[in-house]
Amino acid sequence: MQLRQYPPFESNKKSVLKKYPHSSATIENAIQGLVSRPEQGDLYPGFEGFQVRKIRIALPEYKLSSRKGLRLLFLYYEARKIVVPLYIYKKGDYKESQVKKATIEALKQVLEAMQD
Repeated sequence: MQLRQYPPFESNKKSVLKKYPHSSATIENAIQGLVSRPEQGDLYPGFEGFQVRKIRIALPEYKLSSRKGLRLLFLYYEARKIVVPLYIYKKGDYKESQVKKATIEALKQVLEAMQD
C-alpha cells in the first residue's frame, strides 16, 4: 500500500495544526496507520464509485477523545493500492454539508493530479 499526500490536504492539515500544534505526531501516526489498515473507518456516504472513508482521531495531548477529536477523510484506491488523505477537521467545527463540499473539491483535485 502506498501513501500519497497532495497540496489540498497539506494546506488543510496546516490549518488544523495551527489550532492543535502539539498534535502533529498524533496526526502523522494516524495517517501512517492508513497504509497498514486502509479499510479502517466507515465508508463516507455520497461517493459512489470511490472508497472515501472516515476515521476518528483522539488528541490525548488536548484531552479530546476520539468522539470529540478530529475526523480524517481519505480515499482508499484499492485497484492502485493507494491511500490518499483528503480532508481533516475537528468534530463540530463545520456542518456536514461544508465537510462534504470540501471533500468533493479535494477529491477532484487529487484525481486530476493522479492523471498527470
